Amino acid sequence: MYLNVLPSTGTSLHQIRMTERLRKSLKLDCGDWLFFDTKEGLFSVTVMKALLSDVLKHGDEKAFVSEHSPILESQSSEVLVEPHTLTIGCDPEFFLRDLTTGRIAEAHRFFPHEGQVGSDGDLAEFRPDFALCPDQLTLNIKELIKKLHASLPIFIEPLAESFNFRRCCGFHVHLGMPIELLSFAADQTDKFFKNVVSTIDYLVGVPAAALDRVDSRRFSWEYGRPGDYRLNMRTLEYRTPGGFHLKTPAYTRNLLSITFKVMDRIIKEAEEISGGWVDMSNVAKFDYFKSKYNIPDKQDIKQILLSKGRNRLEEESKKVHAILPSIVAEYSKNIITERSENDTPFFEKWLKDETKH
Repeated sequence: MYLNVLPSTGTSLHQIRMTERLRKSLKLDCGDWLFFDTKEGLFSVTVMKALLSDVLKHGDEKAFVSEHSPILESQSSEVLVEPHTLTIGCDPEFFLRDLTTGRIAEAHRFFPHEGQVGSDGDLAEFRPDFALCPDQLTLNIKELIKKLHASLPIFIEPLAESFNFRRCCGFHVHLGMPIELLSFAADQTDKFFKNVVSTIDYLVGVPAAALDRVDSRRFSWEYGRPGDYRLNMRTLEYRTPGGFHLKTPAYTRNLLSITFKVMDRIIKEAEEISGGWVDMSNVAKFDYFKSKYNIPDKQDIKQILLSKGRNRLEEESKKVHAILPSIVAEYSKNIITERSENDTPFFEKWLKDETKH
């Protein structure tokens, strides 16, 4: 599809505003994610209602984006747009260590609260653009790490850890999906999401925790326990994995790939069995997920993730890697099943060309 876009002072960078008439003609809903082909590459925006001031000035057949949007830099105001059902994003957190003291530094001293490299209290956080695939999202993170490397004082170094000095650090994965689910328009959506998160806990959370050998975060009450997620009109945010997975591009891509591929399979099959989210009775029951994906009961999954010691966790991780090829057709043999560590500094690991394919 094609859209004629204009700048709007009341629209943020990752929004596109349209009238109801235009949304209906394009078969779009508020909350849908669109991807524009710009000079900077694919650029993501979410569909929002048009502002009355823009409509009165320009009419109801235009779409409106931020004055600073790269979409406007295209040679033509008509821009190709591709809607997608599932998108992936993330906001991995990390610590900052002061090399002069050896202590954790407060991130808000170096970064603003907002921004793609920002702070969340004591923690620093990357907020890369959403992507259509895990590889592109990994490259988006790498671009932010380049900016961090160029701006961070030499006496401050980033630490990709899940727990440090009684503080949790998370690698939160955001999944954009059908608006019928995120808007709770479909019946029994709350039960469906709880079942999905328990399934992801086993298929993603268990192998992720097995790689991350710092167990303190698993038992913390701060956040990151089994079933930790948030919902809004844009994404499902899965919050169980720890910040350890930012340590190398390979760990990051591994986490994002498994999460994306498993969720893509779940959404496609759930949409089919529910008749396009009309009859949610089957997917509102966890028995459907147990049978479909060969996973344990919800309580067993929770006990695995909170098990004392690591024997049970690592054994279950092996089981997960054995069943994932039957769930995900594109399951890669390059998926990481064992941790490999060296003393290479954080920036050196990321600034190599290992994220390119």
